[in-house]
Amino acid sequence: MRRVTRRAESLPALLEHQASRRPASTWLEEIDGRRVTYGEGLVESRLWAAAWRRAGVGQGDVVVTMQHHTIDSVLSWVGLAWIGAIESPVNTDYRGDLLLQVLEQTRATIVVVREEWLERVLDLSPRLSFLRKVVVVDATASEETRQSELEIVSCEELLADGLEPLVCTAPEPWDTACILHTSGTTGPSKGSLMPWGQLHAFPSQEDSTARWRLDSDDVILSWGPSYHLPAKIWPHQAALLGAKTLMRPYLRLSTVAEDAQLASFMQLLPQIIDHLLTLPRAADPTIREKRFWGGAASGYPRFDEFKRRFGLDILLLFGMTETGLAPLWCWDDEVGGTDGSGRTVCGRAHELLYPYLECRVVDEYDQEVLAGTVGELVVLPGVPWVMSGGYAEMPIATLETWRNGAFHTGDAVVMDERGYVYFVDRIKDSIRRRGENISSLEVEAAVRSHPGVAECAAVAARLDGDEEVRIFVRLVEEEQALTPARLIEYLIEKLPRFMVPRFVDFVESLPRTPTQKVRKVALRGAPITDSTWDRVEEGVVVPR
Repeated sequence: MRRVTRRAESLPALLEHQASRRPASTWLEEIDGRRVTYGEGLVESRLWAAAWRRAGVGQGDVVVTMQHHTIDSVLSWVGLAWIGAIESPVNTDYRGDLLLQVLEQTRATIVVVREEWLERVLDLSPRLSFLRKVVVVDATASEETRQSELEIVSCEELLADGLEPLVCTAPEPWDTACILHTSGTTGPSKGSLMPWGQLHAFPSQEDSTARWRLDSDDVILSWGPSYHLPAKIWPHQAALLGAKTLMRPYLRLSTVAEDAQLASFMQLLPQIIDHLLTLPRAADPTIREKRFWGGAASGYPRFDEFKRRFGLDILLLFGMTETGLAPLWCWDDEVGGTDGSGRTVCGRAHELLYPYLECRVVDEYDQEVLAGTVGELVVLPGVPWVMSGGYAEMPIATLETWRNGAFHTGDAVVMDERGYVYFVDRIKDSIRRRGENISSLEVEAAVRSHPGVAECAAVAARLDGDEEVRIFVRLVEEEQALTPARLIEYLIEKLPRFMVPRFVDFVESLPRTPTQKVRKVALRGAPITDSTWDRVEEGVVVPR
């Protein structure tokens, strides 16, 4: 019987491999900060493994993290993986009920958090019977916070002297690498179980040259945040190739041009397009040398202007957390940006992805529709462990989304005869603002919690190629004195900053269907008028 040799398909296994081949080559480097070679990364990740083991973390345990995208955030994640534990990074804007919901989903016994967000966790601790320890990333816990019933330690204490690197077996493709939380487009945020096979499929060796056009000489620029998929993908991609990942905790527009000089491959976002177009022409040669992956930036109004000025190679991707490996992609010069009717190209159902993923456009009964017909995009895995394993502690949502063996994206699209897919609309009721997906239901729940609000509806307001949160509010009769400004001040304390509405319309009633559901299609098409309150025009700033 022939023995099958499995290739390294997890980041710990790749790190071990590269440490043996190129121990002195840089793997991770923080801009204006420290750097770690492959050899050092292997040792330090195993020290983290020993620290987690000493802290009581075992196989299958979940550790929630609220931190910036740094070398330590990557090494601590790999340390958890060495012992079979699972990281669940959380949006650092989460607070209150949204944070509580995530912690209850994961049932994590340990939370890692920066000091600036520590109080959010401590405020919830009386409602979290399973939480026993908090690790403070960037400071030693004060005596006041140590009075909490929780055990609170600093990273320095966690990594105290006496630790020896813990040598363990690398995880398998079917082991869970992390739990990444979706935006909650049709309800509460869901924790997507991400197997190592899924993370590995995205930057697979076969496709690194054909799709990414990357090799070991490349420098991949990786901005945060730590809770988005790219923060997991790019260190893995670099380790696959023996390349370098250049890191920033979060995107800084003021340094984008400088960062571009240090990297060869970087992400393109609408706000980056705007910023680079404002630079003096003297900066053009530097930018022209780069390669970008553009995601949904192709639908941005200034995309063509950007292309004309800089003449770049831009890789367009369409995917989501659950698919990991972007099921649709193309280089922007393959096809025009729209299908002639203004619809944005998402990419192509590419033969290079076969047999990993297959894309279909289907009707409400999951039957394929003809080319040129609007339907829902669904994605089917062709090999095991290349897509999410479902949602943590949410079996019904898992079954609904993965019905008939296919992942249902909730996006209405058209596929042409060549396999190019064009975005029509979101079937799911979501809002996408500056790269963040926002659940209208979560916004509405926060608005309705104000005693002066009788009912409300949240929709996307299209503005300059992006979306802003717009709310239509009917007040209770006794609270007619409530103003939009006072309502927004209330919501600032309730919602993550990216979810705070920009536009407020006070209305006497909401349009409804015959079954008394709110007709959001009518609200989405409602023009912004003089009676619409605009947070930006009124000078109301949402603090960080």
